[in-house]
Amino acid sequence: MNALLKRFVHARSLAGSILALLVTSLAHRRWKSYPRGTTTHGLLDLTCHLGTACAVTLPVLPNTRHKRQFGLVAVGSAVTLDLDHVLAARSFEVNSWMTMPSRPPTHSLGGMIALAWAVERMAPGKRLWLAVMLGVGSHLLRDLATGGAPLWHPRRVITWPAPAVMASLLLITIAGWFLAGMPIRQHPDRIRHRNV
Repeated sequence: MNALLKRFVHARSLAGSILALLVTSLAHRRWKSYPRGTTTHGLLDLTCHLGTACAVTLPVLPNTRHKRQFGLVAVGSAVTLDLDHVLAARSFEVNSWMTMPSRPPTHSLGGMIALAWAVERMAPGKRLWLAVMLGVGSHLLRDLATGGAPLWHPRRVITWPAPAVMASLLLITIAGWFLAGMPIRQHPDRIRHRNV
Protein backbone atom coordinates (compact mmCIF):
# COMPACT_ATOMS: atom_id res chain seq x y z
CA MET A 1 0.00 0.00 0.00
CA ASN A 2 2.84 2.40 0.90
CA ALA A 3 4.70 1.66 -2.36
CA LEU A 4 1.50 2.15 -4.36
CA LEU A 5 0.87 5.50 -2.65
CA LYS A 6 4.45 6.63 -3.36
CA ARG A 7 4.07 5.66 -7.02
CA PHE A 8 1.04 7.90 -7.54
CA VAL A 9 1.48 10.68 -4.97
CA HIS A 10 4.75 12.58 -5.38
CA ALA A 11 5.58 14.61 -2.28
CA ARG A 12 8.02 17.00 -4.00
CA SER A 13 5.53 17.84 -6.73
CA LEU A 14 2.78 18.46 -4.19
CA ALA A 15 5.10 20.64 -2.09
CA GLY A 16 6.08 22.60 -5.21
CA SER A 17 2.41 23.02 -6.10
CA ILE A 18 1.56 24.35 -2.62
CA LEU A 19 4.55 26.72 -2.73
CA ALA A 20 3.45 27.98 -6.17
CA LEU A 21 -0.05 28.56 -4.80
CA LEU A 22 1.30 30.55 -1.83
CA VAL A 23 3.54 32.72 -4.03
CA THR A 24 0.62 33.27 -6.43
CA SER A 25 -1.62 34.27 -3.54
CA LEU A 26 0.93 36.90 -2.43
CA ALA A 27 1.34 38.17 -6.02
CA HIS A 28 -2.45 38.33 -6.38
CA ARG A 29 -2.73 40.55 -3.29
CA ARG A 30 -0.14 42.92 -4.71
CA TRP A 31 -1.86 42.78 -8.12
CA LYS A 32 -5.13 43.99 -6.57
CA SER A 33 -3.40 47.01 -5.01
CA TYR A 34 -1.96 48.38 -8.28
CA PRO A 35 -4.04 50.40 -10.75
CA ARG A 36 -5.12 48.65 -13.96
CA GLY A 37 -3.05 49.42 -17.00
CA THR A 38 0.26 49.94 -15.19
CA THR A 39 3.31 47.89 -16.07
CA THR A 40 3.54 46.52 -12.51
CA HIS A 41 -0.10 45.43 -12.64
CA GLY A 42 0.59 43.62 -15.94
CA LEU A 43 3.73 41.90 -14.61
CA LEU A 44 1.93 40.77 -11.46
CA ASP A 45 -0.90 39.40 -13.61
CA LEU A 46 1.67 37.44 -15.63
CA THR A 47 3.24 36.17 -12.38
CA CYS A 48 -0.17 35.04 -11.12
CA HIS A 49 -0.92 33.15 -14.33
CA LEU A 50 2.52 31.52 -14.21
CA GLY A 51 2.06 30.53 -10.56
CA THR A 52 -1.44 29.17 -11.10
CA ALA A 53 -0.22 27.05 -14.05
CA CYS A 54 2.65 25.71 -11.93
CA ALA A 55 0.29 24.89 -9.04
CA VAL A 56 -1.96 22.89 -11.38
CA THR A 57 0.78 21.24 -13.47
CA LEU A 58 3.37 20.19 -10.88
CA PRO A 59 1.27 17.38 -9.30
CA VAL A 60 0.57 16.00 -12.81
CA LEU A 61 4.15 16.18 -14.10
CA PRO A 62 5.54 12.97 -12.50
CA ASN A 63 2.85 10.92 -14.31
CA THR A 64 3.91 12.18 -17.74
CA ARG A 65 6.44 10.54 -20.03
CA HIS A 66 7.74 13.77 -21.59
CA LYS A 67 8.08 15.85 -18.43
CA ARG A 68 10.16 18.73 -19.77
CA GLN A 69 7.99 19.30 -22.87
CA PHE A 70 4.80 18.84 -20.88
CA GLY A 71 5.83 21.42 -18.28
CA LEU A 72 7.01 23.94 -20.86
CA VAL A 73 3.83 23.62 -22.92
CA ALA A 74 1.59 23.96 -19.84
CA VAL A 75 3.36 27.02 -18.46
CA GLY A 76 3.99 28.50 -21.91
CA SER A 77 0.36 28.24 -22.97
CA ALA A 78 -0.79 29.78 -19.68
CA VAL A 79 1.34 32.91 -20.05
CA THR A 80 1.21 33.37 -23.83
CA LEU A 81 -2.59 33.27 -23.95
CA ASP A 82 -2.59 36.98 -23.08
CA LEU A 83 -0.88 37.79 -26.39
CA ASP A 84 -4.39 37.92 -27.79
CA HIS A 85 -4.86 41.14 -25.79
CA VAL A 86 -2.07 42.74 -27.82
CA LEU A 87 -3.68 41.60 -31.08
CA ALA A 88 -7.17 42.68 -30.04
CA ALA A 89 -5.98 46.12 -28.87
CA ARG A 90 -3.60 46.46 -31.86
CA SER A 91 -1.07 48.01 -29.55
CA PHE A 92 2.02 47.12 -27.53
CA GLU A 93 1.17 49.66 -24.82
CA VAL A 94 0.35 47.89 -21.56
CA ASN A 95 -2.38 50.39 -20.73
CA SER A 96 -4.27 49.80 -24.00
CA TRP A 97 -4.53 46.03 -23.64
CA MET A 98 -4.86 45.86 -19.86
CA THR A 99 -7.82 48.27 -19.83
CA MET A 100 -9.89 46.65 -22.58
CA PRO A 101 -13.61 46.45 -21.68
CA SER A 102 -13.47 42.64 -21.80
CA ARG A 103 -11.07 39.85 -22.61
CA PRO A 104 -10.79 38.75 -26.27
CA PRO A 105 -12.99 35.91 -27.64
CA THR A 106 -9.97 33.58 -27.70
CA HIS A 107 -10.19 33.54 -23.87
CA SER A 108 -12.74 30.75 -24.18
CA LEU A 109 -13.22 27.00 -24.10
CA GLY A 110 -13.29 27.00 -27.90
CA GLY A 111 -9.91 28.73 -28.04
CA MET A 112 -8.48 26.26 -25.52
CA ILE A 113 -9.76 23.23 -27.46
CA ALA A 114 -8.45 24.61 -30.78
CA LEU A 115 -4.99 25.20 -29.30
CA ALA A 116 -4.93 21.74 -27.67
CA TRP A 117 -5.90 20.15 -31.01
CA ALA A 118 -3.19 22.10 -32.87
CA VAL A 119 -0.51 21.11 -30.35
CA GLU A 120 -1.55 17.44 -30.53
CA ARG A 121 -1.32 17.57 -34.34
CA MET A 122 2.20 19.04 -34.12
CA ALA A 123 3.44 16.55 -31.51
CA PRO A 124 1.17 13.49 -31.55
CA GLY A 125 1.33 10.81 -28.88
CA LYS A 126 3.01 12.94 -26.20
CA ARG A 127 -0.23 14.03 -24.56
CA LEU A 128 0.76 17.69 -24.84
CA TRP A 129 -2.90 18.51 -25.49
CA LEU A 130 -3.37 17.84 -21.78
CA ALA A 131 -0.59 20.30 -20.94
CA VAL A 132 -2.44 22.96 -22.97
CA MET A 133 -5.68 22.14 -21.18
CA LEU A 134 -3.98 22.58 -17.80
CA GLY A 135 -2.14 25.76 -18.76
CA VAL A 136 -4.94 27.55 -20.58
CA GLY A 137 -7.55 26.09 -18.21
CA SER A 138 -5.75 27.53 -15.18
CA HIS A 139 -5.45 30.89 -16.97
CA LEU A 140 -9.15 31.01 -17.83
CA LEU A 141 -10.18 30.00 -14.32
CA ARG A 142 -8.14 32.81 -12.77
CA ASP A 143 -9.66 35.23 -15.29
CA LEU A 144 -13.16 34.12 -14.29
CA ALA A 145 -12.43 35.31 -10.75
CA THR A 146 -10.73 38.56 -11.82
CA GLY A 147 -13.14 40.31 -14.16
CA GLY A 148 -14.57 37.44 -16.16
CA ALA A 149 -14.01 35.88 -19.57
CA PRO A 150 -16.13 35.00 -22.63
CA LEU A 151 -15.94 31.33 -21.67
CA TRP A 152 -18.91 30.00 -23.70
CA HIS A 153 -19.84 32.86 -26.03
CA PRO A 154 -17.72 35.72 -27.45
CA ARG A 155 -20.22 38.39 -26.38
CA ARG A 156 -21.14 37.02 -22.98
CA VAL A 157 -18.53 37.59 -20.28
CA ILE A 158 -19.10 35.50 -17.17
CA THR A 159 -17.50 35.62 -13.73
CA TRP A 160 -17.21 33.00 -11.03
CA PRO A 161 -16.75 33.43 -7.28
CA ALA A 162 -13.28 32.61 -5.91
CA PRO A 163 -14.42 29.38 -4.10
CA ALA A 164 -15.83 27.97 -7.37
CA VAL A 165 -12.56 28.84 -9.15
CA MET A 166 -10.45 27.18 -6.43
CA ALA A 167 -12.62 24.04 -6.55
CA SER A 168 -12.32 23.96 -10.35
CA LEU A 169 -8.52 24.33 -10.18
CA LEU A 170 -8.43 21.34 -7.85
CA LEU A 171 -10.70 19.36 -10.19
CA ILE A 172 -8.61 20.03 -13.31
CA THR A 173 -5.47 19.07 -11.36
CA ILE A 174 -7.02 15.75 -10.32
CA ALA A 175 -8.36 15.11 -13.84
CA GLY A 176 -4.94 15.97 -15.32
CA TRP A 177 -3.18 13.68 -12.84
CA PHE A 178 -5.54 10.83 -13.74
CA LEU A 179 -5.34 11.35 -17.52
CA ALA A 180 -1.54 11.72 -17.51
CA GLY A 181 -1.20 8.33 -15.81
CA MET A 182 -3.26 6.47 -18.41
CA PRO A 183 -1.42 4.50 -21.11
CA ILE A 184 -1.07 6.29 -24.45
CA ARG A 185 -2.73 4.38 -27.29
CA GLN A 186 -0.57 4.22 -30.38
CA HIS A 187 -2.16 4.65 -33.79
CA PRO A 188 -1.63 1.43 -35.85
CA ASP A 189 -0.12 3.37 -38.80
CA ARG A 190 2.49 4.96 -36.54
CA ILE A 191 3.40 1.60 -34.98
CA ARG A 192 3.79 0.01 -38.45
CA HIS A 193 5.92 2.94 -39.62
CA ARG A 194 8.27 2.57 -36.64
CA ASN A 195 8.74 -1.16 -37.22
CA VAL A 196 9.73 -0.68 -40.90
